[in-house]
Amino acid sequence: MEYNGEVSPGDQSFQQSDAENISSGTSFDGSKQTADGIVNKKLSKPILKKCKAGKRKITVKWKKISLADGYQIQYAMKRNFKKKVQTITITNKKKTRKIIKKLKSGKKYFVGVRAYSKAGGSGSATVYSGWSAVKKIKVK
Repeated sequence: MEYNGEVSPGDQSFQQSDAENISSGTSFDGSKQTADGIVNKKLSKPILKKCKAGKRKITVKWKKISLADGYQIQYAMKRNFKKKVQTITITNKKKTRKIIKKLKSGKKYFVGVRAYSKAGGSGSATVYSGWSAVKKIKVK
């Protein structure tokens, strides 16, 4: 709450870190603008809401990240994702579900999701979030 241009000390909605963000060019959504005008976005990890097994397929659902331009899904038969890792890139930022087909029935798969965002525009660097928690699912 503002009073005569000053911030009252008990106000929780505006804190010192907010003032530093404003002066450094960081917006309240966590993105930061550099000197050359490129916006670097800080993305939170997506949350896997549901993984459902079907006959030779898995349906993966995750929570939408507001700053994301798309998502990557990785799945493998080993939890450490070292061998035979498959990556699916989803460029539609509104999509929060994917059906992974042509899997081996009776096998366990490990699935993870991360969000990505283009920093400035086309041809610029891509910013990735951390990977979600890994879910284990057995295909029917």
